[in-house]
This record gives sequence, C-alpha cells and structure tokens, in this order.
Amino acid sequence: MKKFFLFFVVALFFSLPALAREELIIKTFDENSFDLREKIGKVVIVNIWAAWCLDCRKEIPILDELYQEYKDQGLEIIGVSIDKKRDRKKALAVSKAVKYPNGMFAEASKISLEEPDAIPLNYIFDKSGNLVATLNGDDGELTKQDFEKVIKKLLKKE
Repeated sequence: MKKFFLFFVVALFFSLPALAREELIIKTFDENSFDLREKIGKVVIVNIWAAWCLDCRKEIPILDELYQEYKDQGLEIIGVSIDKKRDRKKALAVSKAVKYPNGMFAEASKISLEEPDAIPLNYIFDKSGNLVATLNGDDGELTKQDFEKVIKKLLKKE
C-alpha cells in the first residue's frame, strides 16, 4: 500500500502543470498584460534593456528577428526597459521598431527578477517555466547564433 501511495504522489507531481518559479506581470506599452506564469508551454526570453544603452539597441533587432522566426514554434519574448518613468517616451520609441511586446520595469505589478547591474541581460525560461540560461554581453556582443544555441534545443523538447 505504501509503494502504491508513493507511486501515486510521484505520478501526480509530474502530471501537474509546472508553475514558473520567477514572477513577472507587466503592463506592456500596447496596454496588454504579460504574465510569465501564463507562458508555461512556451520558451520565453525576458530581455532587460534601456533606451540609452547602445549594446541593448544593437541586440533588440536580433531579438526581433528571433521572435519573428520562432514565435510559431513556441518562442515568446518580452522586453523590459529599466529606463526611469520620466523616460517612458524614449523607451516607447525604441520598442516601436519590434514585433514582440515591451514594458517598463518600474511599471511591473509583480516581478521577482532583480533589476540588473549591467545590461543588456536576457533570462531564458524553458517550457516548464524554469530559468535555464542567462545571456549577457560580458564576452562581447551577443549574436543570433548565441541565442539559437539555447532556444533551438528548448523549442524541440516536449
């Protein structure tokens, strides 16, 4: 009986949908809401950037290209600007050039990710909502291939 009960608990645990361990609920510039926990089943990149950051502005078109190429395969991207609220218009202007949603760190209703010391910074979550990679430009500018090395594997996993 104990073995059956243990098997039942283990089976139940693995059959329940996973919950993202990190929280991010943010109102996007287009007045929609992005909730990381609602993205279970998708690979998610959370890109932390700022309008004044030149490296960020170089990376944003790469992310837009990735989004357009892989969104139908289950990729989601959310850009999160760490600009000050007074610089919202500048952040909005930068984000208008891309197809994926963007919002402001200062306007997030829930966020468990810490505001970074250096940007750009990318958190990559698997389909179960687990943070599996953090990509930044510490070793030089990130390329499309750098992102693809991570996301292609995650998109293939069931």
